[in-house]
Amino acid sequence: MSALIHHFVVHRLIVNKEEKIEAIPRDNCLAVTPEIELLAHQINHSFNAKPGKGVGHFVTEVTREAKVEGEEGEATTQTSTENVAEFAEGLRQYMDIQKEAGDNVEDAFHAFSVSATNRLVRTLADTGTVETGFLIFCQYEYLATQYLMIALLNTRSHVEVTNSLDLSAREHLDLAKMQLAVRFDLTQWDIQPEQQRYVSFIKGRMGRKVSDFFMQFVGCEELVDVKQQNKQLISTVDAYLASESLDPQEQHQHREEVKSYFKEKIDAGESLSVDELA
Repeated sequence: MSALIHHFVVHRLIVNKEEKIEAIPRDNCLAVTPEIELLAHQINHSFNAKPGKGVGHFVTEVTREAKVEGEEGEATTQTSTENVAEFAEGLRQYMDIQKEAGDNVEDAFHAFSVSATNRLVRTLADTGTVETGFLIFCQYEYLATQYLMIALLNTRSHVEVTNSLDLSAREHLDLAKMQLAVRFDLTQWDIQPEQQRYVSFIKGRMGRKVSDFFMQFVGCEELVDVKQQNKQLISTVDAYLASESLDPQEQHQHREEVKSYFKEKIDAGESLSVDELA
């Protein structure tokens, strides 16, 4: 990933003495050093490598269902509508400031990240979910496209050997177990919002969306099932090859080309295109 890192900041979520989720915000953005560039690359690589990702778009409202027990012990389902546009509105305000290219862009990004972190704390409380760790916000540019990555990461202990051959216990961010992350294609949201594919996020294993509350936090809705869509595309390719007058070696060659194309798109975190395959 040869990307230009614009802003990078990390905040922390803990369980306080009252056993409630509390945010500990960092005072300012981190300076973009080679170490930050490497970490941003590692986070992006880990995100792209996750096999189950969904795509979607911002919504203004979501409908929530809750089961309520009646006076006679019968359970009924009640629905309520919640406005979830706060995150998108805050992000849009920041992007407007960025376009002005003033001296306060970094401060505006930091303020947006703190506001978003506080919204995540409220969402956790509303959904009765307990999640702690380090909440990372990273805005970067790759191939003339602006992205915003948000990831909630925990730490893992490891032991290292010092120069004096002593053993020292340290903590590092556990990227291998990253399950809560969302990436916004800010460029597409800005110029092609009607595509409704500018948000990508990690989905849970076994069909369960671990990130349901995370998507509620950012106010997004899944558009299509990418995994099922890709399976359908592979089946279409197989059907096409079977219908052509190709010998086994030619079919194998075409499948290898398709496989290489799939890998290239997955590594880049991009969607597959039938037109490009054709």
